[in-house]
Amino acid sequence: MASQMEAKLKDMAEKGYIEYGSATSLMSYFAVDKANGLDIRMVYNGTMYGLNDIIWAPWFLLPNAEDLVESVEPGTYMGDNDAGEMFLNYILHEDLKELTGIDV
Repeated sequence: MASQMEAKLKDMAEKGYIEYGSATSLMSYFAVDKANGLDIRMVYNGTMYGLNDIIWAPWFLLPNAEDLVESVEPGTYMGDNDAGEMFLNYILHEDLKELTGIDV
């Protein structure tokens, strides 16, 4: 799992989501196995140092299975969207970047 985490962090750096440098505070993170057992999902914990309390993120609906079944009718289509890197698309203010380091 450590090698998978290293590969994910390297990929995120190459995409410009994270950058190498120094930080005054580190955010914790961990990996969770995906359902297929072949990949991992990185989870970032912004609650530890109060990050979640100072950033704004738009609300979006995550319906449950019952909601989905109620909305399906003949002629409708369904899709599966993976929002795996969604967290990384939120741009932090320059003042916050040094407070959200991840220890690699």
